[in-house]
Amino acid sequence: MRSQAMVVAVVFLLVAAAAASGSEDRKLSPFVRRNLVQQQSSRAQVHPARGHYFGKHPRRLADGDCTANPAVCAAGTQCCDGICVDLSSNMNNCGHCRYKCSFSLGCCGGSCVNLQTDSSNCGACGSTCTTAACSMGLCAYAG
Repeated sequence: MRSQAMVVAVVFLLVAAAAASGSEDRKLSPFVRRNLVQQQSSRAQVHPARGHYFGKHPRRLADGDCTANPAVCAAGTQCCDGICVDLSSNMNNCGHCRYKCSFSLGCCGGSCVNLQTDSSNCGACGSTCTTAACSMGLCAYAG
């Protein structure tokens, strides 16, 4: 009896997952879909002053890329390989296009920095340790 209940539950979950897989996008008009993509990509961006360990998400344009017309990129961003990016915080384009910070570093102000030990960018871009050293991304960490 218990195994039958498990089988029914698994089948139910599989049917529910199949019904929910992307059918909504096919019902939307191209205009609505394009604007939805633009809204989602702009929401993914992080405020440049705050930054974060993995850098800012690039903005993908719904109607192609920025290669033919770099002016479509927002202020403070630049077209790199068809994507508008903020060179001051993008880990794959830090300071200039295609300059990638290594995995253990973050991009702050266009430079690759170690957010675990940099007293000017301790744990996050712009987070300054004034009286103690930065250790493990924390000021005055008593490890």
